[in-house]
Amino acid sequence: EGTLLEATIADNDCIWRYGSAARTVWYKWTAPESGNVRFSAVDKDGDDYVTGLLYLVATRGYDEEYDEWDDCSYDRGHTVGFGVEAGVTYYISVCTWNYVAEKFDLSWAFAATPENDERENAIEIEGAEGSVTADITFATTDDNDADFNTLWYRWTCPASGKYVIDTCDSTVDYPVVRFFRETEDGLEQVGYPDWDYGGTVETYDFDAHETYLVSLGSADWNPSGEVTLNWRRDDGEFRIFVNARGVICGYTGTPPRNLAIEDYLDGRTATQIRYSAFAYAEGIRRVTIPASVQFIGDSAFAWVENLGEVVFAGGRDNVYIESTAFDASLTDDALFSTVSRSEERRVGKE
Repeated sequence: EGTLLEATIADNDCIWRYGSAARTVWYKWTAPESGNVRFSAVDKDGDDYVTGLLYLVATRGYDEEYDEWDDCSYDRGHTVGFGVEAGVTYYISVCTWNYVAEKFDLSWAFAATPENDERENAIEIEGAEGSVTADITFATTDDNDADFNTLWYRWTCPASGKYVIDTCDSTVDYPVVRFFRETEDGLEQVGYPDWDYGGTVETYDFDAHETYLVSLGSADWNPSGEVTLNWRRDDGEFRIFVNARGVICGYTGTPPRNLAIEDYLDGRTATQIRYSAFAYAEGIRRVTIPASVQFIGDSAFAWVENLGEVVFAGGRDNVYIESTAFDASLTDDALFSTVSRSEERRVGKE
């Protein structure tokens, strides 16, 4: 058990390699054997989800010649996994710069490299609809991973058509899911997936009875955590996807002209609208942002033609809006407004 209440900021803390000062406490641990180990720090103050609050860094030691920590393994969350050598001493830091944990638990355990780390050992998944979760903390790369640490699956499409692929329930940042056809010349990628914080939503055309290799990974450096792949047939209905962290990561179908986002959240609470979540959406003339939303990312509503008004149910001053959130969509700040739900029918372009 530890605390950050009396922690200070030091210039040589490992976290400085990533551009920010941090309140840091340090621990020293000598590996009893070689293998993969995972360290986790969990806030005991009542927060079930601490990613973005507590940070972990692991290093083999400080390099005096280059004035930096050697081999920093870093995760922007509360878990970090890395390979260790028997008898080598490692330094583990728990740190924060925007939050102070009164109490936290630090734990660690060894873990094996997953069997499906190699595509020859891909695990079979099946069905027109389903979900699979992969812990990629100790996944490695190969020639087809494109620098992503990935685990491999194999899926046979039951019927031709469009399928919705989403990674919104992933716990890692920047989850990446890719589909490949196996050809005589090697693997042929299907589509070009996007990836961003909070997950993405994609729509692909697949052919009946064709078998695809599926890789689950992350575009983040040294990712620790899980990638969740959800898939189902595209029924054409408009849906908004929001993950357990409250991040709106995309949509399917055609949005209504008067889009009240809260009506499509299925009871979930949205706190963020991620980068490009509604970019290029067709037909939206007016959008109402829920009172729970506190952040709208770059290009979230960029290039939405004919968007005439953005309504903030909880007040615009309560929302941080990145500079390009409405690029090429809104050019006049006067189009932003705040109205009550009862007034919405009398405001905006229908």
